[in-house]
Amino acid sequence: MSREKMREMVENAKEENIPIQLAVPDPDTQIRLIYETKDLEESIAKLGQLQNVYAYKKDGKYYVFLGHRRYLAIKHLYEKYGKPDYIIASVLENEPDFETKVTLFCEESMWNKRGEDE
Repeated sequence: MSREKMREMVENAKEENIPIQLAVPDPDTQIRLIYETKDLEESIAKLGQLQNVYAYKKDGKYYVFLGHRRYLAIKHLYEKYGKPDYIIASVLENEPDFETKVTLFCEESMWNKRGEDE
């Protein structure tokens, strides 16, 4: 998929509050088995979710392919305290192909890494 098509797909994503029970990690982009989320849980509990996850809907579920740590932090908060009971997501109309998922995942990871270094 061309960069222009990818950008258009991301820009056309619709922001939704997804019930946490309907969100699942996309196995194509969940590259770690263990995610440290304690610091992010504390931040979300205090400030709320500041950045959307990216997901697509398939078979009645929302597959999170960008923002696994955010997803897990919110899921842990829900399991502990019963809230938040939703996650804010930019939802794509269709499931992106594997190459697109990985490209977007790598770009977000580099962007996040740059933010940590500053």
